[in-house]
Amino acid sequence: MTIFPAVAAAQPNMAAAARAFASAQEQMLAEDWSAAARSYELANRIAPTPEALVGATDARLRMGDEVRAATMALSLRRLYPENDAATALSTRILDEYASKFAHVQASCQPLKCTLQIDGRALGLEALATHEFFLRPGAHTIIAFAGERGSKPETVTAAEQSDLVLKFDTTKPAPVPTPAPPRSAMKPPAAAGAGPPPSDELDDGGASPALAITGIALTAVLGGVTIWSGIDTLTARDAYVAAPTRQAFDDGTGRELRTNVLVVSTGVVGAATLVTALLFTDWGGDNVTDERSAAAGQPIVWCHPNGAGIGWRGSF
Repeated sequence: MTIFPAVAAAQPNMAAAARAFASAQEQMLAEDWSAAARSYELANRIAPTPEALVGATDARLRMGDEVRAATMALSLRRLYPENDAATALSTRILDEYASKFAHVQASCQPLKCTLQIDGRALGLEALATHEFFLRPGAHTIIAFAGERGSKPETVTAAEQSDLVLKFDTTKPAPVPTPAPPRSAMKPPAAAGAGPPPSDELDDGGASPALAITGIALTAVLGGVTIWSGIDTLTARDAYVAAPTRQAFDDGTGRELRTNVLVVSTGVVGAATLVTALLFTDWGGDNVTDERSAAAGQPIVWCHPNGAGIGWRGSF
């Protein structure tokens, strides 16, 4: 008997956020600013708090990444205007460093977007408006609405300059599907003709094969997600051993891949559970031979710690 757990809707993992925050505090005490910044940012991605963002901004400033710290100070000022620590740190950073960079406001219409600057993601959250700083010099910026990227735009930044950028994120119009040739069309049914063959009738439920396929796909996605999580932890260990920009970017990319896989596995698992419970004809109306009917039966289980669906029998 094999059981595949159903994944609930994603909720903030407060325990994981607390562990990342505690690691960041230890790394700050050890003056490992780069590792502390990464840990604070991880805690803030899992469960956003002013304390995590303040810690990440302070660590970025201490490691010498002033432009990133100044950009994060803008977020502190926007998100937590009533928090004393956030206000004090953002004011100090912006007063000292804002004049050294170009201030940029980029808008995305009609769809929200993420931005890629010089090949690096500015953030993971799609927004209608992005506010950030750039070091003086030429930079290439691309806006992404989903998987669709805009035409690269090259801008030249200067100290104390203000840049306003607008990206068109209109989805391309769908390509119309050509009509099939007349010869491929079925002739209209004659008046008084009998009902269509029984295999074309909707018997009121989906075939068990659909649920079984969903279970198998959930299992495959779950296995890939586990592999991706282990691969991400390996990248983190490599970064801690040798904290370089390339190792940080590599680890961030693997972490994003793992997050996407977790969400995908949850969606497929939840859809499979709903299909199996509500829309599948397990009574045998869709089973056309005795061997298929005897192949097995679904198993659904629930308890206070979770729920799952599986298949029991011989194949």
